Amino acid sequence: MTISAKENILFNEQTLECINFALMRANKVSSRAGIAWVLQDKNRKIIHSDATIAGVNSENLAASVRYHGSNLDQLILTVEPIPYLFDIENLVEVLTASNCSSLIVCYKMPANVSNYHWNNWLAGWDGEIIRLPLSIMGANLAAGPRKIITGARPWVTTISSADMHNNNKNINDFSEEFGVTAYIKELVNQSRAVLYSPDQKAILASMDEANYVDEAIEYFEVSTASSCEAVFRHCIVEKRCSVLVFADMELLAHLMQRNLTDEIVHHLAVTFADTGSRANIVEGEDIVVVEQDNKALQKIVSSGLQVRSAAHSLPMTELPLSNWTLQSSTAVGKCSRLLLKSNIEIDVENDLRQRLN
Repeated sequence: MTISAKENILFNEQTLECINFALMRANKVSSRAGIAWVLQDKNRKIIHSDATIAGVNSENLAASVRYHGSNLDQLILTVEPIPYLFDIENLVEVLTASNCSSLIVCYKMPANVSNYHWNNWLAGWDGEIIRLPLSIMGANLAAGPRKIITGARPWVTTISSADMHNNNKNINDFSEEFGVTAYIKELVNQSRAVLYSPDQKAILASMDEANYVDEAIEYFEVSTASSCEAVFRHCIVEKRCSVLVFADMELLAHLMQRNLTDEIVHHLAVTFADTGSRANIVEGEDIVVVEQDNKALQKIVSSGLQVRSAAHSLPMTELPLSNWTLQSSTAVGKCSRLLLKSNIEIDVENDLRQRLN
């Protein structure tokens, strides 16, 4: 029996806590590609739980069900299993042999994702499957796998840095600012591959060798958008759905122009000599610190956000900001951290919100 997401679903307190627990665990290991599961007994007590980044240790789910199958009554999954990420045949086999009678799925992949074996098994299963209503968190956690399946590349977050005149700046220059290194390390540890421009290599000395699921992070030096694309193709084969890029400003521009990044974490160097106050940088002629105002982003540089080529002999390259939306800004010591998201992804989220209402 299948309960659709539109029907009213009432859970007991233990199950609600376990659903939230699964989502939080998945979000901790990777906010764009985290997967978690919780096994409950008949009394809705947790008998096992685990989390991973999509593409890593996918066999652990089936192993968990096999080991705890006799006590398993309800299984909570943050994302419905798909062949790209799981051995569906093995998972179906252990679920059939277990005492599982209820399956709760927090997010279902788009209908155009082929999942014949899983759907065929569900159709003949005696248990109950409950697909939860769409949620922003559930969709965000599946963004990496969804991007590879529907967009033919991993989810890409790009970290960049420049001064107020848009000259490229080494992100490592801000490493002593409170929270900067910790914030970046969190993004690195939630990724399965990290790409970096040669002049942004210094920050890597402060990063970990393994991610949050103890997998060695693959690091790649890149200098062009084409070299990034080559790594992305490798990531697809390796099922590396969540990728981080440390880019100089020229590479950032090319990634944006070719739609090869989904969100940008930009560090803008600021000085306070002309303002007299760390809190009020708006008085600067060329820059403003943005406070949830996308129009203000356009004023950061009066020239229209052109970036100077690293070679300096090349022409200026404009960032296609019309395709991006500022999500937030945070003052961090001597820089302002701007978070931008592609309008393509904004449209996906808006569509999801409309379906939620």
